[in-house]
Amino acid sequence: MRSLYQFREQLVRYFNNVEYDSLTDLRENSEARDSRTQINRTVNIVHAIILRSGVSTNLRYTPPAMIGGYIQDIDLVANVFNLSRYMIEPNNLLDVVDRSIGQYENDRLGSLFRTINPFFWLGRSIDFLVAIPFRLFSKVGISTKNFEESSAGKISKLVLYVVTLAASLLTILQILGYSDSFRLFLKDLVSN
Repeated sequence: MRSLYQFREQLVRYFNNVEYDSLTDLRENSEARDSRTQINRTVNIVHAIILRSGVSTNLRYTPPAMIGGYIQDIDLVANVFNLSRYMIEPNNLLDVVDRSIGQYENDRLGSLFRTINPFFWLGRSIDFLVAIPFRLFSKVGISTKNFEESSAGKISKLVLYVVTLAASLLTILQILGYSDSFRLFLKDLVSN
């Protein structure tokens, strides 16, 4: 969360030290240039942190009728230095950062519980393992986005989740020394 606070400070410092020459052109003084450097160094990390908080970084942009153009979603964090071109107030970006900070502040107890909960980490591990085949396909240039959203992709993910969960359960039972008891239970279950 410290990264979000520092990022917000740099944003305020940057926008307080730029002057607008015209409606969309801005001029940066030396403090703004220093802040711009700091923002550029952390923008990708902060963008990921904001997205993990569940806060959207997109703003629906509708160009003025006199100018024309198409309606599009603008990622405020990725376009931090282009906001003036779209005539978007910097406060919109600050609102996104503030909402993300609020999410993390309000979720401290939940995050502590997730940190010490082994089932949370088991779920994260299973998510990681299930995503491996899709990552491999994307590494060789095969687009997996459409496949993952299709029925076949969802069924594939379900099968991978079940297999990975079953393998994890069997491994845990074996580590705890209950694998023989589990086999006997399954044998009795099948025979009845």
